[in-house]
Amino acid sequence: MVECTLKVYISDIQLESIPEDYSLCVARYINDVPNVIWAVIEREQITFQNTFKWKDEYQVFAADKFKDSTPVIIKSKSKTITFGQTATYSEQGVMSDPVHDEHVTGLRFRVHNEHANTNLGVSGKGTDGKWTPIFISHTRIIYRGDADFTPLNKAMVFLAPKDLVAGTMLSYIPGPRIEADLTNGQKASVTFTGEAGKGDFVPGPPPDSNSAETKPSPQPKQ
Repeated sequence: MVECTLKVYISDIQLESIPEDYSLCVARYINDVPNVIWAVIEREQITFQNTFKWKDEYQVFAADKFKDSTPVIIKSKSKTITFGQTATYSEQGVMSDPVHDEHVTGLRFRVHNEHANTNLGVSGKGTDGKWTPIFISHTRIIYRGDADFTPLNKAMVFLAPKDLVAGTMLSYIPGPRIEADLTNGQKASVTFTGEAGKGDFVPGPPPDSNSAETKPSPQPKQ
């Protein structure tokens, strides 16, 4: 099982200038798309070093339609699934236990839809054991259609208004943002730096990051 660690550093200048009504957000990638906020750290909890961790574990579910800037609404039971498996969402609205499917290869899994046209989604597991939505299909999956999901160990890091909580769907991520790739090594770090009011994200830790390695980071909300 893969465990990923993403560290987000905030420079002193930015700690003093980030607006009070903003949060630090992370969205994870499914099918090369980050369209749901997975975790947030609220403004008053943002520090020099902020750590996000997750495990390579997933659940699938049926959901209400995709609507930008609103929370995901889960309509079915969620079922834990692994690569190479298929679950079926029945005509009666029941999500089946996933089974091995020889037609589902590589690092992906599938949901077969026997229900009326519906949206399907994926939740991810944090190291605290909590499941939070990380993806929902933009369009409805047709009757007897298949939805394949390929998780990637990548994340989009950005600042967003504090009313956008974990589980919020996004069609576009405005403002400063950066893609963090954790594919090789399962670890990555980025830094938010720059002039006051003109901050931007850059890859890697800041030069003075070593002094913070032993200090606890705030826990993101999921």
